[in-house]
Amino acid sequence: MLAMPQAVLLLAVSCAAVLAAGVSGQPVSPAAERTNCPAKCGDVEIHYPFGVGPGCSVDAGFEVTCNETTTPPSLQLGNIIIANITLEKAQMVVYTFLTYSCRVPGSNNTVDTQTNSMELSVSTPFLVSPSDNVFTSVGCNSLAQLVGHSGTYYHTGCITTCASVNETADDGAPCSGHGCCEASIMPGLFLVNVSWSDRAEESDYHVPGNLCQYAFVATKGWYVLLLVSYFY
Repeated sequence: MLAMPQAVLLLAVSCAAVLAAGVSGQPVSPAAERTNCPAKCGDVEIHYPFGVGPGCSVDAGFEVTCNETTTPPSLQLGNIIIANITLEKAQMVVYTFLTYSCRVPGSNNTVDTQTNSMELSVSTPFLVSPSDNVFTSVGCNSLAQLVGHSGTYYHTGCITTCASVNETADDGAPCSGHGCCEASIMPGLFLVNVSWSDRAEESDYHVPGNLCQYAFVATKGWYVLLLVSYFY
């Protein structure tokens, strides 16, 4: 199995729920000021309306857990790992995985294609932030697909082209389709699913030396800041 790095996906917390917790009125008290409520899990500070344990969150939708079996301990909302919580923006940043389509040499001069998709679903009052996230695909001659749900289904794609791995856009250049493609996402999504078109397995579209294609929904600027070392 190929080891893939993690991407950072930003989710927007319902402003109304956070404001009701006291952001616009009375100051929000740290978790430590509430009886038996942890103020931190690993490296992540726990801000009300979130809380670990009974009576520590504003309601069940904001109840999080601290998984102490990981190093360092990880703060989780269901099976989603939280990187940080920012009350000023009414947002939390969570981790999710890259998707990929890779050509892997097999026995008897054969080549196998391994693909990995990603689905992330959140519940009320959380939504995927359209202003802080972007759908990105990286590779030569790839076609990645993003499906979302906001009560109705949303479907878009991202196509990249390049003649060779040495003729892609320079590091830090905008993702305009030359080895890297970006697409905005619509507001109101509570589910995102990234997958690969059958084109990923068709030999006519493969570029020598480009063994893997990648796609992800992540915070804007994450690819430029963190992924150059993985791909180039």
